[in-house]
Amino acid sequence: MLCLLAPAHGQNPPLPKSANPETTDPVQPPSPSQTKASKPGTFLLGRIEQIVGSNQLSDIVLRKQTPKLDTRKLLKTGADVASLPEYLIGRWGGDLKNVWSVTAPGITNNLPQYRVNNIGTVVMHFDKMGGRVQLLPTVIFFPIEELPVNQSVINTTSIEADSVDSVKRQIRQTGVMRGVPTLPLAKFDGEGITGSKFQSRVLYDSVRVLKPGVVEHDVLVGEWKEGEFYNYREFVSRFTWYGPKRIYAQLLIANFGVSRQAISKTLLEGWMDSNWAPVASRIAARLDRTWEEVVRQDGIQ
Repeated sequence: MLCLLAPAHGQNPPLPKSANPETTDPVQPPSPSQTKASKPGTFLLGRIEQIVGSNQLSDIVLRKQTPKLDTRKLLKTGADVASLPEYLIGRWGGDLKNVWSVTAPGITNNLPQYRVNNIGTVVMHFDKMGGRVQLLPTVIFFPIEELPVNQSVINTTSIEADSVDSVKRQIRQTGVMRGVPTLPLAKFDGEGITGSKFQSRVLYDSVRVLKPGVVEHDVLVGEWKEGEFYNYREFVSRFTWYGPKRIYAQLLIANFGVSRQAISKTLLEGWMDSNWAPVASRIAARLDRTWEEVVRQDGIQ
């Protein structure tokens, strides 16, 4: 998705390379390879590792339509649970770096969101909804880009702007799409460059404790274009607790075709801080809006 708005200036600070030694350190963060040639070196066996190691969408994931409930107070390592942990409640802000991205043979993805080493900025909001702690609708915002409009961009890009018609006129006149690339971490309904309607719905939602202090949230959505199903998209979010001010986030986004074979897989990761307001200000400046306008117009919370 591309948010086509007025440009802003500024650069992202580099990602921290190690945990804060003054915080509780349940497990050292991973150091995935930053090249397309090798697989990322993650540190636990969870859904992220399953997707990295396989090119097929699991039938088990497709069959399970609702999260498992687990009312036990004491959780064993690897337990399915009904909710993300309450210590995540609140807002967290930071930068997520694309550290690994692969596509199936014959598939080309020129979208900047999936470019290795590109850095997105995000504010994540966790809150209790219906008795469950959930990650509310979230969007990652990348640096401003100018994209030549080719068939691949036309097929895959949804427009988010105050005036879709004016954006289309700009593209027709210049052949270039200029704006802020975004990556929504949820189902998305929108309009493509050609006016095609995109819709999606959640097929699977599960939370799993991999070990104390490490939780993984797996969401699978089905996507339709003009009413015809064309894609599965899976979001796996892993959060490692480093105390009340810091968490380490890993996000794997995988696309699977109708045949359930992988089309693309991308891993982003980075530190998230409880002092989220400066991050929100950077996002707002990039979009030339107030943060309140960003929240309202981009459907995030």
